[in-house]
Amino acid sequence: MRVSTAAAMTAAPSALLRFPVRRVGPPSPRTSAVLFAVVLRRQMALGFRDYLRFPEETAALHLPLWTAFPPILLSLLLLLIAALITSYDGWRAFRAAAPT
Repeated sequence: MRVSTAAAMTAAPSALLRFPVRRVGPPSPRTSAVLFAVVLRRQMALGFRDYLRFPEETAALHLPLWTAFPPILLSLLLLLIAALITSYDGWRAFRAAAPT
């Protein structure tokens, strides 16, 4: 069967290919949150390592600067865990709503 170019441009892809096409959109905000948490935690961990390697101190109190990093890394770990749980819940809801 030959289809004209104009008809091919206006027809839905599934009509031309003869099977259903599942449209995939951009990554969900849940996936973006997980990626953001992973990247941010990695960068902070690398910064923490550098401050341990090359110690610096505050000017007034002479406290090491690395002391700020452990609570930040812990909070970023909690952010990552929360993002993973939210992403998993969203995936389960998506699978439950998918037609079978």
